[in-house]
Amino acid sequence: MDVRTGDTLATGAHVAQSVSDEPSSADQAKLVQQFCLGDRSAFAALVRIWEHRLLTIAYRVVGNVHDAEDVRQIVFLKLAQSPSQLRDPTRFAGWLRRCIVNEALTWLRRRDAEAKAKGCLDEAVASTSPSPSEQAVANEQSRRLLHAMRQLDPESRALLSLRFDECLTIREIGEVVEKPPMTVHSQITRALERLRRLLASEHE
Repeated sequence: MDVRTGDTLATGAHVAQSVSDEPSSADQAKLVQQFCLGDRSAFAALVRIWEHRLLTIAYRVVGNVHDAEDVRQIVFLKLAQSPSQLRDPTRFAGWLRRCIVNEALTWLRRRDAEAKAKGCLDEAVASTSPSPSEQAVANEQSRRLLHAMRQLDPESRALLSLRFDECLTIREIGEVVEKPPMTVHSQITRALERLRRLLASEHE
């Protein structure tokens, strides 16, 4: 279900009005229970209750309406796809607020990391252009890395992608793959060690 509404950021007065008009915690808990039993209309009702408030929270974190809408969309989609996460319907509000804050912070860190990487890349490109021999070396290194990555198991490739492509922290990766941070750290360490051995072996 696409929960984008195309609406702009709600004003404080609008949010206050929404809060005063919204169903009670007990009524929302009943909606959550119905949703967990497969009632899609209950999910739609929960979206209507929370869409403006979640957009406001996300906007306060990311500072951009379009990004805030994307963050809100992610949270609602996760909710729609995994109702089993709602183990205690009476704590739905706290769970939803925690989700929007965590997702917004993750989005912000990723966006900042991408902007920083792009800035570094633009600076490097502006300062120098590689010679044909340097470009050939870079291409060979990329080929070797790709070949070595393909020899890793899919889970290791996924963890390395989350760590270095997505720039997620160990804790964030643990949340994604639903494993303790120490387990994730150990798996990434082993994957990197194997990758180094594969690269060294190919170089030899």
